[in-house]
Amino acid sequence: MKKLILFPLILILAIIGIIMTFNEPIQNSAIKHLTNSALKQPLVSSNDNNPHKSTKREHYNYNSVKSVSPKMVSHAFFTHGNVIGIISLPSVKLKLPIYRGLDNDNLVKGAGTMKPHEQMGKGNYALAGHHMEDPHILFSPLQHAKVGNVIYLTNRSKKVYVYRITKKKVISKYQTGYIKDIGNRRVITLITCASGKPEEPNRIMIRGVLSSSN
Repeated sequence: MKKLILFPLILILAIIGIIMTFNEPIQNSAIKHLTNSALKQPLVSSNDNNPHKSTKREHYNYNSVKSVSPKMVSHAFFTHGNVIGIISLPSVKLKLPIYRGLDNDNLVKGAGTMKPHEQMGKGNYALAGHHMEDPHILFSPLQHAKVGNVIYLTNRSKKVYVYRITKKKVISKYQTGYIKDIGNRRVITLITCASGKPEEPNRIMIRGVLSSSN
């Protein structure tokens, strides 16, 4: 019985993957659909670790993050992750769901926290996301962000944390120190590849300082 259920699912995944392999616009449309669907999900608490609400345990190994592929996108249609918040940068038309950890299926839909137990408005809230060839999806719009732009984070309680960008620079993928806490400073750090090319060695790092919360 289990094999009878799995076979159609595998077949559907294979068909979707083949279609997107030969048609990048379809893949990008699929990513947009996944993101928009995730944005409509009810938010959960960032401290909610109920295993029954998610199909996977979160992990924070940045080296295990893979480039987006048609297979990954098609698989993401059949997985579920807990959305813990929303990040928005109106200046570059970016709005994405936030997930705990760096699960590849979740990063096809939105941004992921880079450290365990991160809390909005406290410490260094670090998020990672994919930079795609399409400049309008996932973290790709960050290439156009500028110092002075505003970042909004919204949590389950609809509390909004407002950060203002103070620094933007290109760094090496090995410069992981940027995601560490900085004393008692309340900042946000956004990390994405410097381009949408596979195996891009550099990263865009954006740092913002908390200016208000309400």
